[in-house]
Amino acid sequence: MNIIEVEYAWAGELSRRHKKLARLILHHAAASICTAMDIHRWHLANGWVGIGYHFFVRKDGTIYRGRPENTVGAHAYGANYDSIGVCFEGNFETEFMPLAQRIAGAELVKDLLTRYGLTEDAVIRHSDVCATACPGRNFPFDAIVKSEPAAPIENRVLSVQQAAIADGYKFPRVGADGEWGSECESVASKCVVKKRLIYTTRNATALVQRWLGLEADGLCGKQTDAAIRELQRTHGLTVDGAVGKNTWKLLVGR
Repeated sequence: MNIIEVEYAWAGELSRRHKKLARLILHHAAASICTAMDIHRWHLANGWVGIGYHFFVRKDGTIYRGRPENTVGAHAYGANYDSIGVCFEGNFETEFMPLAQRIAGAELVKDLLTRYGLTEDAVIRHSDVCATACPGRNFPFDAIVKSEPAAPIENRVLSVQQAAIADGYKFPRVGADGEWGSECESVASKCVVKKRLIYTTRNATALVQRWLGLEADGLCGKQTDAAIRELQRTHGLTVDGAVGKNTWKLLVGR
């Protein structure tokens, strides 16, 4: 498991945690798209020393360090002095967590429990200690904490092919074979998910939304458009809000 270290500019001294670690508290960011540095800025604006969580798990499964593990967090009022706070990118009141994020979160939680000699009962929701909806009604708590087996690894190329076929595109030479060949690439160039094409590629749009952790309604509205653009911006692609050949290749790992 790789933890990405971030250099934060703290607005003061962090307090060492003197109480024995007793629990892990799970949160969501209540923002569909954000970074660890975004949260750091938001928490600075609250008048805090900086990012209040100890870890931040993004939708793509990357894990970022927040505060050092041995310092007091600022994530759950009245429960910061004996806890580690783990935050997940997304708003799980309205979204569903992508598989990569769920697997990474489960791996992180298991590692922390093992290193600190804690049981699964030590993992709680933010709402268990504060009057809040966090981490959201759709947060997959049991899947992350109870070590449920991960779902089978998805063949994303096959998923694209099946969605494209459902949207009326054809693969006359190879069919839906799960391989990214020239025919698949040609269809990916035509089966475009874009804001103004909301009625022509509804199955492909729903697939993109599922992979981005959004509600998979098959309609490319403002939220989906913003998520596509953020994905493109993060990975150095042309930021046009259109899932065409290059963005499809990124999403399927080609």
